[in-house]
Amino acid sequence: MQNMAFKLTILRLAEIEINESIDFYESRRVGLGKHFLIYLKGYFEILKTRPELFAIKKPPYYRELPLKKFPFVIIY
Repeated sequence: MQNMAFKLTILRLAEIEINESIDFYESRRVGLGKHFLIYLKGYFEILKTRPELFAIKKPPYYRELPLKKFPFVIIY
């Protein structure tokens, strides 16, 4: 059975936060910003194929996916 891939839409505010985080990590150590982005994209791939893996939170019914290596949470 083939997994269905969902479309992932990143809001403009989230894009800004991601870019600011990349800049922040890059300012801490050269290459860390790029590492963060690659790591984050890996989590996006999980969400596109298995969004149900993470529990639904209380109203307004969203899910959270915390990153393990960075203090960052994807809310969807």
